[in-house]
Formats: sequence, C-alpha cells, structure tokens
Amino acid sequence: MKRLHFVLAFLSLFIISCSKNGGGSGNASSGRLEVRITDSPTGIDAVNIDLKGLDVSTSDDPATTNWTALTMISTGVINLLSYTNGNSLKISDLNVTPSVIKQLRLRFGTNNSVVVNGTTYPLTLAPAAQNGTVIPVTVTITANGNASAWIDFIAARSITQTAPNTFILNPFLRAFNANSSGGVEGYVLPAVAQPVIEVPVYNSNGIDTTILVAIPDANGYFKVVGLSPAQSFPGGSTGQAIIYQPLNSTYLSTSKIITIVTGTVNNLGTTTLFQ
Repeated sequence: MKRLHFVLAFLSLFIISCSKNGGGSGNASSGRLEVRITDSPTGIDAVNIDLKGLDVSTSDDPATTNWTALTMISTGVINLLSYTNGNSLKISDLNVTPSVIKQLRLRFGTNNSVVVNGTTYPLTLAPAAQNGTVIPVTVTITANGNASAWIDFIAARSITQTAPNTFILNPFLRAFNANSSGGVEGYVLPAVAQPVIEVPVYNSNGIDTTILVAIPDANGYFKVVGLSPAQSFPGGSTGQAIIYQPLNSTYLSTSKIITIVTGTVNNLGTTTLFQ
C-alpha cells in the first residue's frame, strides 16, 4: 500500500476551559469548554472531513461506555485546508461540570473525500474508525479555572492509498497539553523551492515516533505547535530539530536545532534555501 505524505500535516482540536469572566454565560461552579479545529496546509486541493460528533469521558479505560456527547457548533463536511497555519474553526463551546477529562472521541460521518488535481475521490472510513477514534488526554476543568489540550491529526499516518483512486481514512491522533508545550513559526523562501517543514517528534527514550509536517503558505509562512520542551535525541542530547526540506530537488535542505519554551511560539525568522 502507498501511504500519502504531505496530504495533511495535522489537524488540531483546541480545548480550553475558562472562567465565565472570559465571556459567555455560566456560573461559579462550572468551567467553560471550547473546542476548535485547525489544520496546516497541504499540496492537494482539499481534504474534506465529515465531522459527526465529539465525546468526552472521565474514564481512562479505552473500552469504556461512559461517554458524554458535547454540543457542537460546527458539524458536517469541512475542508481542513481552510484552517491552516494557526487559523481555526470553533466546533464546540459550552459550560461543563468541573472534572478531569481522560479521553476524547472524535466521530466521523461517511461523506469524506480528497480532491487531487481538481478531481474528487471518496475517502473511505476504515472499519476501526466507524465508531470514532479515541484519544487519551488529561484536561482538568475546575470551577472558574483554565486548562487546555490539543489533538494532532497526523494525516501522513491516517490517509492511505490502497489502489488507484482509492483512499482510506484511519485517523491517527496525538494529544498534548498546550500549557506544557510550545511551538515554532517563521518564513521559508523561495516559493520555487517548494519547501516543507519537517519536525521530528521523539519519545522519552529518544526514539523518533512521528514527523510533523507543515507546508508554508503563499508567503512562505508556517507554524507548528505542540512541541515538547523536553525533547531528547538518541544519545541523550536535548533540543528540537526543524528541517527545511525542498521538494524541488535543485535546492538544498537545511536544519536548525532550537530550544522549545513552554507557552511560547518561537519565531525563527526567515530562512532562505539555496541551490
């Protein structure tokens, strides 16, 4: 099977609970839960995902049946490429009882598709995702408190081409706590180099578990969030690698090792690729 890369760098659901002083109705014994959806750009025309529902659970058992459906503002088909490099779509915003959310479950409909070179192809939901995709997370909602978490949709491991014109969607999701992570943003030139940004993510043992990908917009701007300040490379050194990779083979790649600061989006300035 051929796995599609650079189809969709990541989809993020932004969840934040805050006090009623942040706006909206509520009372002193509840926290506010806001859910946003965002994406980073891709080289294809559209990635249309049919959002059906979002559930939360206070159980950490993957087999739990204890789910609470959130009221959603936005459902149905959305083009993820409309929400790139920091832009987002609010899909849920409500007051909830103080609790610790241990799992999220994102549910999809059947009207999913990708558009490649102007042609639309069905994106068939895999059997394993028919009842939704469960993501472990810890979101503590306190009365008049604040908490946040993100979920990345790693499309390079989620969308598979199994035959000509046949695409399968089996969502691969990564959760992180926005309050204990950071990010990077910047510009890369020239556009003719067709640059992409690759950000390796390592686990606590220094093993490369996945690669986040961002494709800059027409002005060369990119943004990647959810990066851990405690990244460890094989051998024990720390830091975050940012790789500027040109798809145009006449240009040379380059990279940087930077320090991620909690709660901060590190501005990397402008990087120019050369032939």
